[in-house]
Amino acid sequence: MTTYNSVSAGGVILNLKGEICIVNQQHRSWSLPKGHIAPDELLEGTARREIYEETGLTQLVLLGYLGQFSRYKMTESGHDDMAEYKTIHLYIYQTMETQLHPIDPDNPVANWVSVTTAISRLTHPKDKAFLSDYQATIMQYYYNQWVTLTTTVASHEDGLALSRQLIDQKLASCAQMDTPVTSTYRWDHDIKCTPEFRITIKTHRLCIPKIEQLFQSVHPYDTPQFTCIPMAYISQDYITFMANTLAVSSAS
Repeated sequence: MTTYNSVSAGGVILNLKGEICIVNQQHRSWSLPKGHIAPDELLEGTARREIYEETGLTQLVLLGYLGQFSRYKMTESGHDDMAEYKTIHLYIYQTMETQLHPIDPDNPVANWVSVTTAISRLTHPKDKAFLSDYQATIMQYYYNQWVTLTTTVASHEDGLALSRQLIDQKLASCAQMDTPVTSTYRWDHDIKCTPEFRITIKTHRLCIPKIEQLFQSVHPYDTPQFTCIPMAYISQDYITFMANTLAVSSAS
C-alpha cells in the first residue's frame, strides 16, 4: 500500500477561563480544530481558516507555536488509516469570544472544556499524548496573559474617576489606588518631586489596547505612566473572578 504524506495545521484556542476548544467530526470523534494545508497557504493561515470553519471563531490572538506531531488519519471506526500519514502543526491562540458556531457541516459540534477534560475526550491516542505533553506549556501561556498595569495621577479625584471608567467599561477587574507617593523624575530639563496617587490595575493583555486608548482620551496627564508586568501566580478563584468581570465578545 502506498502511503500519502500530508500536512495539517490547527490550534489550541484558550478562552478567558482557561478552557480550550475541541471539535467533533460527524458525531464520531473528537479532536483539536485543524485541517489540511491548501495550495499557496501558509501554515498559520491554514490554522486560522480551519479554526474558523470548525468553531466560527475569528478574533484570535496568536500566542505562539506549540509544535508538531505525526500520526495516521483516522478511519470512521476510529482506527488508523494507513493510506495517509499526517504531520500536524499546532499554534496556540487566545480569544475573548465565547460562542462557538461551527461552519463546516462535517464538524458540527464544538465545545469549550478544560485541558484535562480535553485530554480524556480526544479520540486519537497521539492527539491525547501531544496535549498531555504540552498541558503545562499551554497553562503557562494562559497565566502569562494576566497582567498588573500601573499608572499615576495627581489627585485622589482623578484616580477615582479613571478607576471607575476602567471598571465600568469592563477593561479591568480591579483598580487599587495607593495613598500618595512621591515621584522624582526629570521633566523639561528640571528634576521634579511631586506627590502622586498610584493606581494598580488587574487586567488581561487583550484589554491593553483599549486601556491605552482610554488613557489617551481621558487620562489627566499628557504622558501618563503605562507599564505592566505578568502576574507571577494567581489563585484559581481570583482568575475566575477576573474572567467573569472583563468584557467578552460573543461574535462569531
